[in-house]
Amino acid sequence: MCILTITRGIEMNKIFTLFSLAVLMLGCTGVSQAKGCPDGSEPVKSISADGTYFVYNCGGQASSSTAKSLKFEFDSENGKLEDYSYITDPTGNFDKVHKFTTGSECGSKTRDVDWDNMVGEMESSDCGENSVRSQMVEQVWEDNRPGDIQPKYQWYSWDVYLPEDFPIQDSGKLLLGEFHNGECPHIAFTSQGGEDKGVLHFTTMKLWDGDCKDTSKIPITQIQDMRGKWTNFHLEMKWENNETGLANLWLNGKQVLAYKGRTLTLQKENLNFMLFGLYQCCNDRDKVIKPAMAYFTTPKTSMNPITPVEVTLDNKKTASSFKAKSNEFEASLASVGEFDLKKLGENKNPNLFAFSAHFSS
Repeated sequence: MCILTITRGIEMNKIFTLFSLAVLMLGCTGVSQAKGCPDGSEPVKSISADGTYFVYNCGGQASSSTAKSLKFEFDSENGKLEDYSYITDPTGNFDKVHKFTTGSECGSKTRDVDWDNMVGEMESSDCGENSVRSQMVEQVWEDNRPGDIQPKYQWYSWDVYLPEDFPIQDSGKLLLGEFHNGECPHIAFTSQGGEDKGVLHFTTMKLWDGDCKDTSKIPITQIQDMRGKWTNFHLEMKWENNETGLANLWLNGKQVLAYKGRTLTLQKENLNFMLFGLYQCCNDRDKVIKPAMAYFTTPKTSMNPITPVEVTLDNKKTASSFKAKSNEFEASLASVGEFDLKKLGENKNPNLFAFSAHFSS
């Protein structure tokens, strides 16, 4: 701590006094005009927990060594054990990674559905929706947190590797990650087969007419740009069932999303667990599901940024930095309506993939 002391009774030149005080005050802040932080680095700009102001920090960042790995188990209720393995990273970037594969045949296992807590309707197996999946599910009910939910404010980090031949499906919906409540995702990272043309979106959902419906669909990147390399997802979340929620996302260090709004599905706030891996949902039965494979690292979590972040988007409103390639429409935040999770293929707008939508419900 710096303490400024001024001795009374000693006459000084006024200009010299003011100049000395200014120098001392700059020294107390730990930030100089030339150097930034005491170690010569620039202050890290982040957003306050309530999303209302910026925070500049010369320290206090969490590190990958202090972040906690979440506890997961393979979702054997829906997936096939032969479609998952925990292996030495073939790319050499990490020690161990999760390998997920999906085939063309839907999962026929009967789901253990908690019908007493269901608001809408659900098929009894993945085959009812012509879906395939290979995912890990977070064991929120087996740790010391209060309830089966996420901390109200939290950072998450994980890595995804898609091979060069990773397919873009002709129908259905790809989910590369979700925070789920057992009925609909609170948030998800998704790409609609066919019409999205490989664009990956951040989505929020609501219960609607016995099903799930998108309330926000914001483009963040595209499958084509994730192929043949690792992509780090660094996610800042404030979990709320109203417009005070927030989601900020960085991909490989670049901020691609600043979302302001509801991050919990109404009526389903009491359960929130993470899923990661491959889930190809709700495919047309007359379209072949293309086999897929991907590697993931185990997600980590912290109350602070897990690696330093640079805030480049205004969090007072929802924004995305994603821009489509030259022969596609540029992404915008234009409203295009609401969409049924299982009936997205019925939309007749061929340019839907180029837009994102945000709705308050």
